[in-house]
Amino acid sequence: MILDPILIPLPGDPADIPPPPQEPPVDVESIPEEELEEELPEDVPADRDPTRWHDAIQFEVTPVIAEETNDRDVSPSPDGRSLAFRRGRGDLVIRDLESGEERTLVEGWDSFMQWRWSPDGRYIAYSQNDLDFSANIFVVPADGSAEPVNITRHPRNDLNPRWSADGRKLTFISNRSGENYDLYRVYLDRDIESYTPRELSTYYRNARNQALAQSPLPVDDAQDATEADREVAELELEDAWRRVERITASPAHQTANEMTPGGDRYVFNAGSEGLVAMDWDGSNRTRIGPSANVQHLNITGEQVVYIANGRVAVANLSGSGSPRYLDISDRLRIDLRQQALQKFHEAARVIGENFYRTDLKGLDWPAVVEEYAALIRRARTSSEFSDIANRLMGSWRPRTWGWPTRDRCRPCASLRAGWVSNTNASSRNRTAVSAIASPR
Repeated sequence: MILDPILIPLPGDPADIPPPPQEPPVDVESIPEEELEEELPEDVPADRDPTRWHDAIQFEVTPVIAEETNDRDVSPSPDGRSLAFRRGRGDLVIRDLESGEERTLVEGWDSFMQWRWSPDGRYIAYSQNDLDFSANIFVVPADGSAEPVNITRHPRNDLNPRWSADGRKLTFISNRSGENYDLYRVYLDRDIESYTPRELSTYYRNARNQALAQSPLPVDDAQDATEADREVAELELEDAWRRVERITASPAHQTANEMTPGGDRYVFNAGSEGLVAMDWDGSNRTRIGPSANVQHLNITGEQVVYIANGRVAVANLSGSGSPRYLDISDRLRIDLRQQALQKFHEAARVIGENFYRTDLKGLDWPAVVEEYAALIRRARTSSEFSDIANRLMGSWRPRTWGWPTRDRCRPCASLRAGWVSNTNASSRNRTAVSAIASPR
């Protein structure tokens, strides 16, 4: 038999023991996480304070480079101190924003050359076509201290180089294994190739975690991280082509490739499957959205910004949630005459830049363009615009493709322009154009 024990007060203890006093909860002072961001110095001008940019009614846009050399496709260096851009037919030029000094890093004629800065800003990887109908990927020091190194060395096309944040990996697309483009990678650090599966998995995990800790550069130059705080990868480029690995093997083209900063996940268009994300080992394949024009990933690699069907969207690489569309609605007043003239000059520029001979076979192209531009200014319909643009193309015929010229061409109806073929030797067989009357 078990009896409940009876508590007998010990000598000296009071018969009635009062309950212990209740300790009040500690009043802990906390700060919301969104307020933990580092405060900007008080002397930062208002126009450099990112927290105030969304309040701006307008931004002042000023040209950095205004030359007659058709400078385009600009990309800033990771530290924001330099610009890389294409000049003319295909030169890659670097401009120091502080000094304004410019230097041609790569000379070429390939107007479709693609490039990317390395994350530490020391190198630029670029894809360039050669005269053998092949495109290879090269890596060159951004300061021009050494010659470019071909890291793919293949007779087919290697395009769209993309760096990882540590600079030790590079991905690209290529049709080297068939007619379709697949995704490839190359380890620029030879040591990675010798990793065991456990070491390789650990490396990618650590690279992903380091990328997730990245943050934008501070606004104040004095707060910039020093180069000593950054681990610099030593690239081994000469034999990098031997370490190229194929990542995907698909009957559909893989395009618009991007790689997360950790290099652990890839984003690309996969044919009818749409825009997908995939881990470095081929697992965790996730559809993100429709086939799109991929712009870039965010700084941690968790989201992708793309354009599809004319709309800008932001989507999670995890596939969770729906894409967030950043729609803009506004009314524009367009000067159709100026728009037509701009279109005409853009078309003329493309024709002149991409002709297979830089001397244009002696044709005074600017003078020809100006003659036709005078007619474009008088054009009132899209049909008239097309007729004049086609006549501009016709000015190449006697000297390029060997097409016969006609003694007389059909006039542009409302322009009442007469088209006379001038076969005088001194005019180099250039078709002369004269406007007989202004529009009715």
